[in-house]
Amino acid sequence: MHFLSTLWVIFETLALVSITSHAANWNTDVGILVTERLDPIVSPNAVASHMHSIVGGSGFGAAYNQADLMKSACTTFPISVDKSNYWHPTPYWINNNGSSFTPLPMEDRVYYIRERNSPNEAIQPFPEGLRMIVGNPMAKSGNGRSFQFLCRVSAEFDGPEDIWSDNWQFGRDCPRGVLVRHLPP
Repeated sequence: MHFLSTLWVIFETLALVSITSHAANWNTDVGILVTERLDPIVSPNAVASHMHSIVGGSGFGAAYNQADLMKSACTTFPISVDKSNYWHPTPYWINNNGSSFTPLPMEDRVYYIRERNSPNEAIQPFPEGLRMIVGNPMAKSGNGRSFQFLCRVSAEFDGPEDIWSDNWQFGRDCPRGVLVRHLPP
């Protein structure tokens, strides 16, 4: 079960999947394995164009190798047999001086969804060696992207103090976190 991604939006999108009576789902916050300038899909065995936050199996490396992933000694996932890796760009805050950056603290969430048409239907794993890229890994700006960001301030979701924006430079702290959502074209 190796599902690789460069953008965390997929995790949020999976949360919206409807669950039938023959399905089960479970989600969990996941710790960061490492933050590195590596992307074994887009830039194998090379330095990536930007930083990534990586979660999953300890066998992650500069090149994708399923055998190495399966031999991972540990994983940041609570399901210890899940040795897959997921990664996304690491977001940074542009400091007031305009010439330095601070990485934003963040949490990743993984959704395990098991959906079947009937209780007798077997669940199929992803094909061996599956690799997936979400978005344009070379994009340097949000131009042409259809995302919105929410600075969570209110106790309730989308409350009166929350701030929606087309970028995540809010100019204030977001005590309940920042969420991103993909807008339809």
